[in-house]
Amino acid sequence: MGWFHRQGPDIILHVQVQPRASTDSVAGVIGDYLKIRITAPPVEGRANGHLIAYLAKLFGVPKNKVI
Repeated sequence: MGWFHRQGPDIILHVQVQPRASTDSVAGVIGDYLKIRITAPPVEGRANGHLIAYLAKLFGVPKNKVI
């Protein structure tokens, strides 16, 4: 299956997120997951919101297109 697949016009990513990292970065592929490091802590949805913003910036799309 891999770390991504297309579903119609959408791209579905399978990610493993490491919160509280020193910088936001894509760490690489680990098995069937794309490992992403983000600086936000995993509390009160902050890591999820930060991940959405990071992916939107990375792919050059509006945040409302990342769900």
